[in-house]
Amino acid sequence: SKSTFVLFSGIAQITDLNPSAPFSLTANSSQSYTFIVSDQNGNPLVAGTNISVQTNNGRVDGDSNVTLVDTQSRGATQFSFVLTNSDPDQIGGTVADVTVTITVSSQNGAERLTFTGQMFQ
Repeated sequence: SKSTFVLFSGIAQITDLNPSAPFSLTANSSQSYTFIVSDQNGNPLVAGTNISVQTNNGRVDGDSNVTLVDTQSRGATQFSFVLTNSDPDQIGGTVADVTVTITVSSQNGAERLTFTGQMFQ
């Protein structure tokens, strides 16, 4: 006989965004964020799951386009990115409304978290 470990993951979810929104970024400043993508039991999602972070203004660096590998490690559920007001001259005024979207595409299901803030010139 043989034995093996199997992890059945459930429905995709995005939780624990830190810091919480809304945000305000002055010219050339940045804010670091952390978040968790997992199933409802805190387990990692299936291999091939794609996690993306996009914004309509500024720049996103870090875990902004990740494809998960096959793992049972709960460490594979923690992600981070930095949002930067990188080109304030392009905002076209003194204040710009900004939307940040975290998107999960997976066999476990699709999930999206959107939050907003402002960038100042």
